[in-house]
Amino acid sequence: MALTGANLAIVTVAFTLAGTVSNLVWGLIADRHGFRLVFLLSIALWVISTIMLIVSSGVLLTSLVFIGIGAAVQGFQHSAMYLALEFGHQVTVPEFQQQGARRHPVTFADIQGEIYIPAKDVGQFHDDVFRDTGIIDQVVDAKFDQFFEQIAPGLDKWDIIFIDGLQEAHQVDKDIENALRSLTPNGSIVIHDCNPQDEIRQRVPRESRQWNGDVWKSVAKYRSQGGRCVVIDTDEGLGWIHRSLEPPEPFEVEYTYQALDKNRELYLGLR
Repeated sequence: MALTGANLAIVTVAFTLAGTVSNLVWGLIADRHGFRLVFLLSIALWVISTIMLIVSSGVLLTSLVFIGIGAAVQGFQHSAMYLALEFGHQVTVPEFQQQGARRHPVTFADIQGEIYIPAKDVGQFHDDVFRDTGIIDQVVDAKFDQFFEQIAPGLDKWDIIFIDGLQEAHQVDKDIENALRSLTPNGSIVIHDCNPQDEIRQRVPRESRQWNGDVWKSVAKYRSQGGRCVVIDTDEGLGWIHRSLEPPEPFEVEYTYQALDKNRELYLGLR
């Protein structure tokens, strides 16, 4: 292929557009199957495209080669930043710090800064991460339900309780009930992962890397019974329960993602 200005423009556009569009594909693969697969696929595509470049001739074939290289470069860069998350024990991997479902069911904090973290089998590394923040007074070795049954009755009530544990509605229902009994009169409950943006991210059991669980069902159920709760549209949806909020009129809930998608403002009180 002759290196004319027109030909260089064509392969440059092919390279750039391929990199841009392929990010959507790489992101989907990473979400469903992890960054390791993205890394391997991008390397394979890069090798194949490089071999084709050696034998290619003509604008069309060369453009296809640069499309492959552009997509491969983006896949490699995308996966290289997060590839470390694919290795090691989950406890030591930052990606999984938020997955308290099987490790630390909930974090409690009051406005004085005292934090209790029920943590079951999380390992020394995980506990040290929290203690090193300088605001941890105590790590409680108990599961959520056990904490409220056996430990919480002997402690002061909290101004803020943050729920981000087992992201399944049957447990979140109990989490909310337990938390309400342990709040100060003007206290708040904050619930993470209340506003899933894709159907797969709210499936239980978990089927995707990025996962919210069906926490939204607990929020919808609580609101449908007149519960004072809204969801702030940030950070995967932050539910907020507080007595100052206006209670909604009771309503019927259909516990499907399609119904949620059509009724987010009603079901979640989205703000």
